[in-house]
Amino acid sequence: ELGGQVRRGEKGMPVVFFTVTKKEDGKGEEKKKAFLKYSTVFNVAQIDGVAWSFPELPSREHTPEQAAEQ
Repeated sequence: ELGGQVRRGEKGMPVVFFTVTKKEDGKGEEKKKAFLKYSTVFNVAQIDGVAWSFPELPSREHTPEQAAEQ
């Protein structure tokens, strides 16, 4: 879609998606079926040829809690 390409030699990370689906069979009994899908993903820093634009995040002020510091 964006036209970028993963740099040669970069290694991806495996990701596993798991879910269980429930479906009624013809007898009115509920059947469960496990579903696994394996994919390889890459970090945005491993891709060339895309003009990435990220929204500016608001700064957060850290104020330590006195009770937690003791």
